[in-house]
Amino acid sequence: MIDEDLKKILEKNSQDIDELKGMVKSIKNYFLWQRIYQIIMILTIVVPIVVAYFLVGPMLKGLLENGLGAITGNVDMNNLSPELLKQFNISGQ
Repeated sequence: MIDEDLKKILEKNSQDIDELKGMVKSIKNYFLWQRIYQIIMILTIVVPIVVAYFLVGPMLKGLLENGLGAITGNVDMNNLSPELLKQFNISGQ
């Protein structure tokens, strides 16, 4: 009688443990996908900033140097591209 009750309790515990293992596995999977989502979200913010810094930064620097010179009338003709000089028939000094 005690052995049968013990056997039933152990069987139920075994089933409960298997059920808990499945739940823990799904929770781990959920946390994994949350971590992947967080990394993707951070990358969607950081990558464009880094790309902009390395690609747009030098373009803006050149634009500001030449653009502000054009506004003030102090354009350095040597810094202009040969294609632009050719387009406007200006010889470089």
